[in-house]
Amino acid sequence: MAFTFIKVIRGISIGNSLFDEEGSKIVPEIMAKAKEKGVEIVLPIDFVCSSKYGEDGEIKNATVETGIPEGFMGLDCGPETNKLNAATIARSKTIVWNGPMGVFEMKAFEQGTKFMMDKIVEATKSGTVTVIGGGDTATACKKYDTEDKVTHCSTGGGASLELLEGKVLPGVAALDDAPARAGSTILHIRAREIFDSRGNPTVEVDLCTETALFRAAVPSGASTGIYEAAAESGVEALELRDGDKGRLLGKGVLKAVENVNNLIAPKLTGMDVRDQKKIDDVMVQELDGSKNEWGWSKSKLGANAILAVSMAVCRAGASASGMPLYQYIAKIAGKPTDRFRALEKEGSSTSECWFADFRLCKIPKM
Repeated sequence: MAFTFIKVIRGISIGNSLFDEEGSKIVPEIMAKAKEKGVEIVLPIDFVCSSKYGEDGEIKNATVETGIPEGFMGLDCGPETNKLNAATIARSKTIVWNGPMGVFEMKAFEQGTKFMMDKIVEATKSGTVTVIGGGDTATACKKYDTEDKVTHCSTGGGASLELLEGKVLPGVAALDDAPARAGSTILHIRAREIFDSRGNPTVEVDLCTETALFRAAVPSGASTGIYEAAAESGVEALELRDGDKGRLLGKGVLKAVENVNNLIAPKLTGMDVRDQKKIDDVMVQELDGSKNEWGWSKSKLGANAILAVSMAVCRAGASASGMPLYQYIAKIAGKPTDRFRALEKEGSSTSECWFADFRLCKIPKM
């Protein structure tokens, strides 16, 4: 695909490299639409070429300036392209990868794909959502043992494209038509760094059961009472911040994100989301275990890491129990589940909702 774009856009020789004659007709349209929408298309600028499809041919390097010599075919991207790809991955928050960089099955032409895989695994550890789609790319995951080091890995690259085109896929249709069932087993947990409503970094967690995804983000409060000090203060130690003054004024939460992805997620996978107390105890007492004079301080993993997961578990537990969240919270707290009321203050422009004698939110009048 890349050689088709390069030949049309730059008009250079691509030797015997693969060229899609029919697909080349829409390249100008794609580039124009990308420019209109402000989408950057990153194309390779150097190549590893061979005089034949195999490692026993003459192998040499080429660039977009020189073009690929006649009789040679591009089978991998070169080191300068790897740098471009690394920069693109580093600034991405969601990555969907469908198609290896070269013929990675041959050692001489695997560097582009291996380099890309390493960078995507690094990005995943930092909280980037990474989706590997397509048989060849999934095979690369298998070869480099990274299937469990990315967010999602599937062989359904072509099927995904057909689904995006609006085609009906029998398997998807069967799932859509199946009666809903309450999933209660934790299959996957993944955290990322986001910005809250005040523009401060905080932790967001996705939790997947058999039937749904549940998301929760930690509210980063502005108050700093005695139970709200940051971990680096060394006292009640709840939040875990990176402390890197060169990034987000030291307020980044990549350490907390890493703790969720690398420590908490593997431990909780397979547990039942309805076991809220058991899950919280595992995180607070077993995995973290830190204490101070006020009790469990959560300073090792970070309360922002633990709380994000706990909130997502609670939402999943409510769904699995077939209950509204407020009712489910009352249930697991040992409170009555049938004593809820909404009270409206006279003359107020909002209705103040009270659930189980706790104010949760204000709802504007319709």
